[in-house]
Amino acid sequence: MNALEALKAVEEKIRRGENAREDFWKLVGIVKRSKSVDEETLVRIAKIREEIFDKKLVLSLKSGTVIFASLVVLSNMLFLLISFKNLQFLLKAALLFAVESAVIYSSFIVGRLIGSLITGIKILGFYRYNPLELGMKLDIVSYLKAEQKNRVIFFLTPIVFENSVFLFQSLLLVYFNNEFYWVPLLLAISNLLLSYAVYKIKKTGELYRLIREIKILRELSEKPSAEKNQEHRKKS
Repeated sequence: MNALEALKAVEEKIRRGENAREDFWKLVGIVKRSKSVDEETLVRIAKIREEIFDKKLVLSLKSGTVIFASLVVLSNMLFLLISFKNLQFLLKAALLFAVESAVIYSSFIVGRLIGSLITGIKILGFYRYNPLELGMKLDIVSYLKAEQKNRVIFFLTPIVFENSVFLFQSLLLVYFNNEFYWVPLLLAISNLLLSYAVYKIKKTGELYRLIREIKILRELSEKPSAEKNQEHRKKS
């Protein structure tokens, strides 16, 4: 089934009032594996996404960028300030872990924003993911137009940035002989292990998306050689 056929099948399901979410993601997968898809098809896909997934923006991209970039800077400054304060051990550790929760959240979002700048995959703004957390709404047209390697980079960037922040904190504290270097190091390890657990058990999360896009990239890179071998066998 090609992209246009898959698109028509999804549109037909929606017209009949049936649940088309699973079919929609299959359509997205087909488009990613297609050599080229015309603009009209992408616009129709974007329209379907809006119908199926009602994600109303609660924060603009510009405001969100300012807020979360500021939060990364301020939370890291607060982390370092507490690290060098003369406090009781358990109190200091508890405060550092509390501050790191803001670092984790904000650095992930800033990592996504950096990925957007690098790859050209646009972010439209922020929607309410759950009562305590905002999600980032992607422009699906630019996402599907992007080269597959750029989709890999887009999902890789937040993981790298988030854990690089922890590594930087830990190395800085080691340099200054601060005994709390283990806090960001422990969080980096825990974060990676949790991401892997979510990937394996829940089949979701940023690591899941990254591995999914790497698999597609591998498929696409192997496809030309497979086609050449098939053509060679036909000639033989």
